[in-house]
Amino acid sequence: MHWLEEGAHVIRSSEFELIGEGDDLDEAVRSFIGHALDLLAFLTEEIERGEATNHEVRVAGVLGARLAQAYRQVSEDREAQENQREPFIALSFGRRHKRQRLNAWLSHPTGNYSHRSDA
Repeated sequence: MHWLEEGAHVIRSSEFELIGEGDDLDEAVRSFIGHALDLLAFLTEEIERGEATNHEVRVAGVLGARLAQAYRQVSEDREAQENQREPFIALSFGRRHKRQRLNAWLSHPTGNYSHRSDA
């Protein structure tokens, strides 16, 4: 669920005891994901010590699977964006401008390059 509370964006899970807040939606999502990772780390430690309840084991399984799915989706989206970018072509305008100024200085306005010699 997502709502605004006193100007802050709030995201809350409808399944888990997770909440994230931020000044904008992106910050709230980052906060939510950070809290989800913290919860997963805590549950993993409980499971490794053999102190987790059956409910905590199920939550860790579902939460871990969802975070892995979200990570894969973000990775695929970034890869697709990278593939859609046009290739970068470096252009050096510095030399071109100097050459253009030199050519403008050397060229004759009438296009006639023959000069009369009074000698």
